[in-house]
Amino acid sequence: PWIAGVANLFTLEHYQHARRSLRPGGVYMQWVQLYLTSPWMSQAMLRTYLEAFPHVEVWCGTPTDLLLVGSDRPIVRDLAAVRAAVEGN
Repeated sequence: PWIAGVANLFTLEHYQHARRSLRPGGVYMQWVQLYLTSPWMSQAMLRTYLEAFPHVEVWCGTPTDLLLVGSDRPIVRDLAAVRAAVEGN
């Protein structure tokens, strides 16, 4: 959110719109860059994301990057389905 023009991608309204756009059980993933982001700002972004999505996982991509995964339903990871999608099956 520290880059001009992208702050609206971290608002409650954006997350609520994303959630409404998903199919039931769909997931919305957002990349969050932690460098140049204060701890306060990072906490505010996560609180806002949690307000929009009842089911959230936070994945650490690198020490300075997070992936937020949100859904309206519990998140189920199906490794076989992911592998088939990656392999084009």
